[in-house]
Amino acid sequence: MNTNSSYSDEYTPPVSAATAPASSVDPTETSGKQKLEDQNIFTLLGVSDGNESEKSQFLDQLQQVIWEDFLENDVSLLVLDSEHQKLKELIGENTASLSIETQEKVIEYLEELIPDLEEIMVDKAIRLKADLFRERIESMKTLFAGDAAKLQKVTEAESFVQSGSWASAADVLNTLK
Repeated sequence: MNTNSSYSDEYTPPVSAATAPASSVDPTETSGKQKLEDQNIFTLLGVSDGNESEKSQFLDQLQQVIWEDFLENDVSLLVLDSEHQKLKELIGENTASLSIETQEKVIEYLEELIPDLEEIMVDKAIRLKADLFRERIESMKTLFAGDAAKLQKVTEAESFVQSGSWASAADVLNTLK
């Protein structure tokens, strides 16, 4: 599984002049693209200052969450019962502590059964990225509940998310201290 934080998204709503939120951050002037898949997870979460080791560890943890969720919730919907039984035999009891070799075998097996496995995993990663950013927005609403100006900025970022302008949303949140 790829730990690249630039996954592709299936759909991003278009932004028109009529639906774009008024802001001091112009989405057309923001460096990079607005789509969620083009955004760096660390920028979205406002933690760009970590060292490479910490970032790598965080990405590994996210990858593990996605992998475990896929094995626990999705794979049984995508394969036949007999194929799922064979998968269970490969995995054993605990999906969280699979060796690298076992994970590779499981991936090879699943790639034979599920031709679009990589796309499914990328989609799961994008949805997790969106969920984490939305959680950030919700926590900032709580944090700034008593500060109308900062709360307005959080609401502005939320509007950018709704219009698909993820980079602008992150830029707005990252200006708040």
